[in-house]
Order: sequence, then C-alpha cells, then structure tokens
Amino acid sequence: MTSWEGMECYNYSPLVYAFKCENVAITGKGMLKPDMNTWKVWFKRPQPHLNALKELYTKLRPMCR
Repeated sequence: MTSWEGMECYNYSPLVYAFKCENVAITGKGMLKPDMNTWKVWFKRPQPHLNALKELYTKLRPMCR
C-alpha cells in the first residue's frame, strides 16, 4: 500500500524499503542500478489509468489498513 497524489492505492514497491528503522546502511561491492528502459514504460502512467484511479478513490470507501 502506498499513496499517489494523496490517494491510497496498491502500487509498485520500492527497490529498497525500511519501516521505522534507524541507522540503516547498504554495504558491499556492486551497485543498485535499475533498468531505466523498463521504468520509463511503467512511469508513463496513461491518463485513462489515472482517471480510473481517481474515480475509484472518490466513489469507493477508503482502503482498510
């Protein structure tokens, strides 16, 4: 569960995530490097999809936690 423009919804998960954590480090050799060609396709967010999310959010009850 995440929020997008203030609307709670299910969406893609982040590459790295920590909840209520302190002093977190990512160590070791290598890189965290996303394939941006894939992300560019996902980030387009076609307008009909955004409109559908807004409509669902306004017409349906908020999601339970």
